[in-house]
Amino acid sequence: MANNILVIAEQRDGVLKKVAFEMLGAASELAAALGGTAQAALLGTDLTELAKTLAEYGATKVYVADDEGLATYSSEGY
Repeated sequence: MANNILVIAEQRDGVLKKVAFEMLGAASELAAALGGTAQAALLGTDLTELAKTLAEYGATKVYVADDEGLATYSSEGY
């Protein structure tokens, strides 16, 4: 049974929202208690630097969906 926790990291216009860091911190603590890791998912475009930032803040793995269709939020695209 996997004890990893996935955080959907919200960003707008290339800037991570504060809540992404808060959730990643909480996920890291909970995952450590469960013997797992905190991971993040990031959607948008041109996300390389944001993915690095999430790793610096404790994400052991960052899943990236980088596509021009995700550049602007839409419920259909996301």
